[in-house]
Amino acid sequence: MKRVISIFVILISIFITGCAIKSRKIDIYTVSVPHINLHPISRYRNSILKVEYPNGASETMGSRIYYQEGNKESWYLYSRWSDSFNRMILSIIQESLQSSGIFKDVIDYTSSSVSDYTLETTIYNFRHQIEADSSYAYLKIGFRLLSSKTNRIIKSHIFEYRVKCSQTNASGFVEAVKEINQQLARDLILWIAK
Repeated sequence: MKRVISIFVILISIFITGCAIKSRKIDIYTVSVPHINLHPISRYRNSILKVEYPNGASETMGSRIYYQEGNKESWYLYSRWSDSFNRMILSIIQESLQSSGIFKDVIDYTSSSVSDYTLETTIYNFRHQIEADSSYAYLKIGFRLLSSKTNRIIKSHIFEYRVKCSQTNASGFVEAVKEINQQLARDLILWIAK
């Protein structure tokens, strides 16, 4: 009798676990590279730029979607980025600058090609800031343009964005991040070109 009860308990446990797993799926979000139709005149037009891998605080740079609500800081359990945020930002930077024509070519940190300039990126803060009845996507990101020959900084700048979310959840945050990425790509092109 004990054996029958044990088997029954195991089967019920498997059934309940299976139902729990099927009841909640993880939403995967991706941020595509924004199309920016900017082609400013640039003194770097005949130069090659190498884009280094973006650095940032490890808790916000993975594939988890990070939020802050009052003093509470955590990640969404059922929402993820399709890739690490570092990699998504790298794609946005590289493809936006390449399509702008500011440089002859834009390569990433994995290339063994020689470059004239290097772009370093630091992501200081990236989060979904939730307040009483609204929320914001927040990004603070810095760039340094260096001469590859001398390793001297030619110019540096920190951009800061705060965009209101349409919903106070991960989906609303992702939509606001898309808007931030559009602004960032445009601002970066204009900043480097001047």
